[in-house]
Amino acid sequence: MMSMPPHAPKEEFPMPADDKLPKQTDIEPVVNVEGELERIVFENPENGFLVGRLRVEEQLEPITFVGSMLAVSPGETLRLRGRWVDDKRFGKQLQVVSFETLQPETVQGIEKYLGSGLIAGIGPTYAKRLVEKFGRDTLRVISEEPHKLRRVEGIGKKRLAQIQEAWESQKSIQSIMVFLQGHGITPAQATKIYRRYGDNALAVLRANPYCLAEDIAGIAFRGADAIAAKLGIARDSEVRIAAGISYQLRQAAQEGHVFLKLGEVLEGAAAILELPETYVRERFELVLPACRVARDEDRIYLEYLYKAETECVKLLQRLRDTPIESIPITSFPNALKWAEKKFDIGLSVEQKQAIEQGIRQKVNIITGGPGTGKTTVINSLLAILERKGYSFLLAAPTGRAAKRMEAATGREAATIHRMLDFNPHRGRFERHAGNPLHTDLIVVDEVSMLDIQLMYQLLQAIPTFTRLIL
Repeated sequence: MMSMPPHAPKEEFPMPADDKLPKQTDIEPVVNVEGELERIVFENPENGFLVGRLRVEEQLEPITFVGSMLAVSPGETLRLRGRWVDDKRFGKQLQVVSFETLQPETVQGIEKYLGSGLIAGIGPTYAKRLVEKFGRDTLRVISEEPHKLRRVEGIGKKRLAQIQEAWESQKSIQSIMVFLQGHGITPAQATKIYRRYGDNALAVLRANPYCLAEDIAGIAFRGADAIAAKLGIARDSEVRIAAGISYQLRQAAQEGHVFLKLGEVLEGAAAILELPETYVRERFELVLPACRVARDEDRIYLEYLYKAETECVKLLQRLRDTPIESIPITSFPNALKWAEKKFDIGLSVEQKQAIEQGIRQKVNIITGGPGTGKTTVINSLLAILERKGYSFLLAAPTGRAAKRMEAATGREAATIHRMLDFNPHRGRFERHAGNPLHTDLIVVDEVSMLDIQLMYQLLQAIPTFTRLIL
């Protein structure tokens, strides 16, 4: 260990740790830049992120900018607001925090804008024809006197309708983006909002901006609350109270709670909303229908969690109570002796009871701490069923738990998601009540790690002729 000399002077200007250093974008001042979008270098259609080159007056070379933008096209004039940063790979570039699109004014800009493919029905050829016909007045004609476009060779009724529809859609996108950014929403968030709600975005937000906290990743309740305030929604309004209650329950769900008691909901929502608890209590019954919650006496659930919990009860009862043919084992004592000999073990009375119960009954729970013999019970039971020609599936909530199960049983195990054929592209399980699993027995390990929604998905996919061991 190295020690400092006894009288070493302290560093006069100590440097902060790397994670305490301010980011470059926090140091640089915000600047406004206006110019013509020369070209798009890179664009991600999923999130609207793009890298572009902007031609600015009195500068020899176009500048590079990066940010999330929707429906911008070469030839347009952009008014960008952002901070300069030095990227290690790509050099100096403007990181955009907000932007505004302006219609191009030059004939060349108009032709480039229309020829970019942004307006359906107009490509480079028709862009050239339109500009030759209407010059700098082209965009006004498209917007205000679209019938005149029929004077251009090749534009008939069908193409004209296509151009008009695309033009109106483009104007709608731009007006929505301007509105959203004017209310403190970043371009990246604005892009997500438009992709979620489309042309109805403004109507949705004016009706209930708090839906953003539920529907848009990256916008929490506080962000939606700030937008609501800018839209003039009162702090004590019913829509805000309903949003606070829903948010309180969503937070609880993330912590593993399926429901909260009424008193907990009122106390938590009042703290979130910074309103008196008595005020929230007085309006609770009024706002309850708007909260998308279910009430069972003094227990308050989010609707989807209430459905999952109650349906799990029904599915378990149906599975347990549906009779099936018994497995033909003439002598359980002999079967247990065979298992003991196979694994060179001696089964306890409790283990023997668990094995017999797992074969005779439809639904079983095996519980106990490490080293109490749960794996021995499962291995013996599976060996007996295997010898009788019965099929089984082994699963666990996580990949690591499935691997442990494989190591302990010597048989293939899968995650529950894999067993139920989860389709990430569709966001759903392909195994369900209409397409159930086909096996005689399902064993699920580490069930304490299961949440109620995954349990609901699992039980839906289990046919009534299958045994289940948890």
